[in-house]
Amino acid sequence: MSEASYPDETRAEIQTPVPLGVEGELILPLFEPTGDPTVDAALERLRELDDLDASEHVAIFESVHRQLHQRLSDLNAGS
Repeated sequence: MSEASYPDETRAEIQTPVPLGVEGELILPLFEPTGDPTVDAALERLRELDDLDASEHVAIFESVHRQLHQRLSDLNAGS
């Protein structure tokens, strides 16, 4: 779904405020700990993106996806 297809009020809710003096840079929103150590560890890996070249981002996203997918599978299995 492209940004243009969101209603204006929804688009405003999902925008991350950009600190003063930071122009044109991607700002990742901070996340609140979930209380699930596996999920929190996976999300923490996203902080590595700032220090990596964009060509290395895919590996991080795939790793986080695998970790979160595994956690959901564990929950569905009753673990």
